[in-house]
Parts: sequence; structure tokens; C-alpha cells
Amino acid sequence: MNQKITVKAGASAPTPSERIVTVASETFTATDSQGRIFTLKDPDILVQLDLIEVLGDLAENNIYRNVVTPITYVAAIDGNPAPFPKTVPQLRALISRIGFHGFAAIRQAVKDRHPAVEDEAQAEATETDALKK
Repeated sequence: MNQKITVKAGASAPTPSERIVTVASETFTATDSQGRIFTLKDPDILVQLDLIEVLGDLAENNIYRNVVTPITYVAAIDGNPAPFPKTVPQLRALISRIGFHGFAAIRQAVKDRHPAVEDEAQAEATETDALKK
């Protein structure tokens, strides 16, 4: 079999680094029932570690951790940057700012974007709760 390959000038596949930068800068949005627009970004591992550091001993509480995990996706609220909290009071302030309706919208947007991740988190929380009983 003779196969012919044509290479177009100037057409090159993105490098691995370019793919990482593209994925890391991608955002998606969620709009809550109050009309607020949350700009979301998939958290990297450092944001997840920051959450554990801020939570301290509370990080061992799976229910608490699962409730606050959506915060790791929030990059902005109505176009205003939402920096990741570095202290528990800052965390509580952001939770209050997002509110119930915001959390519902963020959870749904994350579930729509990553259905398997949300299912795994729920299964882990359920399994851990069952072990405590």
C-alpha cells in the first residue's frame, strides 16, 4: 500500500504547552436565578490545595468540603474578579456573596461540563457518610 501524505505549509498542530495554556485559560459561565453571571474556570491542582489549606481541619469533613468545592471554579461574578480566599473569613464572605442560587447554578454548570466528576464527588461523599455510620 502506498499512502500519500500532504503537509500544508503553515499548518502545524499546537505544541503540548500551547494545548495546556489553551485549556487552562478556557472559561465557561453559569447564570443564577437572580440573573448574576458567574465566570467559571476549571481549577488547577494548586487551587484545590489552597482550598484544603484554608479549610484546615474542616478539609477532613467531606460534606463541608463538597459544599464549598464549587468556589474553586469561580473566577468572576458579573465581570468582577472573585479572587480565591486565603482565610476562613474570606471564604465565608465569598460563600455569602455567591449565595444559594449561585451555588445551584455553578453546580449545574460544572455538572454539565464534567458529568463524571460530579458523579464521582457525590459517590465519594455518600460512601464516606456510610462508613461513618
